[in-house]
Amino acid sequence: MADNAPDDDSIPQNLPAVPDGEEPAEPMDTSFEVTLDDAPDGKPGPVHDGPGMPMPQQEPVRLSVLPASLRSVAVARKALARRAELARHHAAYHGIRFPWYLAAAVWFALLGAALLAARLVGWWWVAEASGHRKAADAEQWLKLHAHVRQVRKTRGLILLGGIGVLAIACALLALTVSTREEREMGLLRKLLGRVLGECTVCGGQDGHHWPWCGHA
Repeated sequence: MADNAPDDDSIPQNLPAVPDGEEPAEPMDTSFEVTLDDAPDGKPGPVHDGPGMPMPQQEPVRLSVLPASLRSVAVARKALARRAELARHHAAYHGIRFPWYLAAAVWFALLGAALLAARLVGWWWVAEASGHRKAADAEQWLKLHAHVRQVRKTRGLILLGGIGVLAIACALLALTVSTREEREMGLLRKLLGRVLGECTVCGGQDGHHWPWCGHA
């Protein structure tokens, strides 16, 4: 490190913008040396006589516990009516546009699914190697083709595994939803059976099947 250090003679004494010389050269940029204000005459003192201007002491302001819309029944009713009118307007505004929202969502979902499928097929088919195979000679093409076939086999197994996991997840989701619906319907049937009477198969007393008991 010591051998690569520059000599003292090669280091400029002044900035690059200031030429070196035997006598100190005059600075080329004097914009920061101009006096903008006159020197103050006299000693500094306070602007106002006396101790100053005292600030009035203010009492701390606390926020109210209840908001302004809940301080009385009449005000609460007006606020609730305004909120209800706003919610009704939002529901009407977006409700009339719901078919367009649904159509746009379905269209973009199908478009995204097609784009994803195309990219997955290109990834499985090793589309990035097409240019290399076209530019290769016969021997290199055979080597690349053998390598591409092996990569396609590996990626195909990965895609099949992913599709299988997705199918199992969809089946479990559908089974969970149907089981939950059956459980909720069973609870509803028991509740209606206790209120309106049950059939003989379900342990009822009327001697016939009700529509909600599941045996009609």
